[in-house]
Amino acid sequence: MDWFLISRRALMLLAALWYTQAFSHTHTFSLWDQANRNGEAIYSTLDTFPFFKNKPKLDLGLEEYGHSSFIPDPIPDIPAYECHVIFEGRDNATGDRKKELAYEPLFSYTPSHIKPYLPGEDLLEAQSKFVRFSGGYTFLVVNFRWNAQSPDNIYGRLKTNGAIRFLLTDQKTVTLFNSEEQMWTYNAEEELYEMSAFYMLHPRQVKLLKSNPLVRTMVYWERGFEEYPIYSITLFQNQLRCLE
Repeated sequence: MDWFLISRRALMLLAALWYTQAFSHTHTFSLWDQANRNGEAIYSTLDTFPFFKNKPKLDLGLEEYGHSSFIPDPIPDIPAYECHVIFEGRDNATGDRKKELAYEPLFSYTPSHIKPYLPGEDLLEAQSKFVRFSGGYTFLVVNFRWNAQSPDNIYGRLKTNGAIRFLLTDQKTVTLFNSEEQMWTYNAEEELYEMSAFYMLHPRQVKLLKSNPLVRTMVYWERGFEEYPIYSITLFQNQLRCLE
């Protein structure tokens, strides 16, 4: 299979994935380009990084978070990870086999001077899940949640082919691109704003994420970019193993 050409089947799967998330739009995503020779990053032919290099880093008065790529060796004993599968079977829209995981927390972000106003909550939250269709088509879905007013004025939208970049251990990186422009919507039941982004993964990206813990992520919003530390460093490794 030529992973550098987007097949009609992949388009159908992406559209079906959106349909199951209660969207009715037709979706497209960028063509895959070759990975760089050292395998540390994978980019698209519609690479947004030359554009985003000129974007400002958002300055919302939020303090910098320290982080460390140090991982204890040997890794101490931790409880076995429990897979949370919410669907496994034949997808009604495509007829293909589909396995979908439940959302789990990816990162949260709250400056100290705002915490008194959000007891027990975070200003910005992100949760993630993976979906895989037969044929090896794997998608990452990230749901962003904003517990305040006017996220459009602060972050703006997530544009088509907007990037999210994951820094892994050993300075490896994986860069994914949003399939279609997304805007914030108000969730009246939970009284917050949310927005979901859909990213298709190349098999080499899947391999990198399964082999290396996460350190932090960088989200390229419409108005600029921000970096967020990730403390659940084995989340993607565990979730991807659950798809097997």
